[in-house]
Amino acid sequence: MLMEPGKKSKVLKIRNQFNSPEEIDDNPNTSPSKRILGIFPGYQKVFDGPLIVGKIGLQKIRDECVHFNDWVTKLETL
Repeated sequence: MLMEPGKKSKVLKIRNQFNSPEEIDDNPNTSPSKRILGIFPGYQKVFDGPLIVGKIGLQKIRDECVHFNDWVTKLETL
């Protein structure tokens, strides 16, 4: 998925409306994947999602998503 001009600002505008990315998932109609589809109509969650996570990096996601980090930490202790 290529970041076309103006699309990054749309993504950042959504992100900046919330304290954490975890709060963005507040409604089935406005879930992160639905919001991404509104900006990138060709978005394929199963294909593009892992690519996006790879570009962001697990540590950055853990730093910004407390509940996700807690879950991963529990998995790491098993």
